[in-house]
Parts: sequence; structure tokens; C-alpha cells
Amino acid sequence: MTRPNRTTLPHLTVRRFRLRARGVDQIQHITALQVQGNNTVVELANPWDGDVAAGDVFYISWISLSRFETDLLTLQWQTRNLGTARVTTRVLPDTIVQTV
Repeated sequence: MTRPNRTTLPHLTVRRFRLRARGVDQIQHITALQVQGNNTVVELANPWDGDVAAGDVFYISWISLSRFETDLLTLQWQTRNLGTARVTTRVLPDTIVQTV
């Protein structure tokens, strides 16, 4: 797979990055991704609130803005406490994202 040297917004479908660690739960806006060898460098809009040790990290996740494909969601109840649903989501383009 060929990866580009640099991808900048608004072409990213993932626009935010979440870090959950001991004492930290922070979401950052991604400004760019840059491939360096076998690594991808994530450029963030703002610096982290402080240093986080690798051993303190619970998880790191990508966050995209998306919505359900339809306004109707049907739950099929298997038992009194367990239901299943089949949903389709669509990632929204940057042009409609507004930061408040």
C-alpha cells in the first residue's frame, strides 16, 4: 500500500485524537498526518496539558464526526435486557463541522 508523504485537513476523515491515561482524558484536533519511515507523526492543534508516561496510557483513539444513515433505529429485543440493532453511519465532511 502506498501512503502519501503528508495529508492535511480537510481530506482526513479522522479529525480528532483522544488520549485516555491515568489522570488524563483529552481530545485534540488533528492538523496533519506525516509518514516518516514506518511511523505516522500526528500533528495536533494544541500541546498536551502535560507529559504522559507510556505505562499510564489506557487507550488512544481516533474520533470522526458521523451520523446515522437514517433517522430511524429499530431495536430487536432478544431478551428483556438484551437488544440488537443494525446501524449504518456516515462520516460527515469538514465543511459542515463547526467548533463552538
